[in-house]
Amino acid sequence: MTPSELGLTLLVSNLFLAFSFILFGRLADRVNIRKLIYGALVTLSLSLIFTVPGFIQVGSLTSIISTVIYASSCGFWPLIPLLLAHSVPTEIRGLLSGMSYNIGGLMGGITEVLTGISMEYLGVLGMAKVIDVLNILAFITVFISVISWPRASIQNQ
Repeated sequence: MTPSELGLTLLVSNLFLAFSFILFGRLADRVNIRKLIYGALVTLSLSLIFTVPGFIQVGSLTSIISTVIYASSCGFWPLIPLLLAHSVPTEIRGLLSGMSYNIGGLMGGITEVLTGISMEYLGVLGMAKVIDVLNILAFITVFISVISWPRASIQNQ
């Protein structure tokens, strides 16, 4: 992929990402939040394999389209705190939100180290496989968390 293709891909992906935040926020008022999260996780999982092609070799166009689809599906992330806020008592919302945010930052830091180590020892294709596996594990974790999260007493859950 040329530098200009990469720049254009990132520009378009970020525009779609910004639009998806608005879209998912609007849909959360009308559609079941858990179903939105499940749908986004499926789309993310499928597009991930083509976005970071660690398991299969794909052409630039496929990778570009998958990157845009992947970015568009990431709009569900702001729904997780919404699910959290509506599911726990008000006394612990701040603690739980702050704690989950910081645990996420910690896991992101650990993931960066694992990615760097995999690049050093396995090369670029090995690193891509590690990224795919780590992302899929993260999606499985979110999926299990959403399934097992207690139901709240609000309508759109």
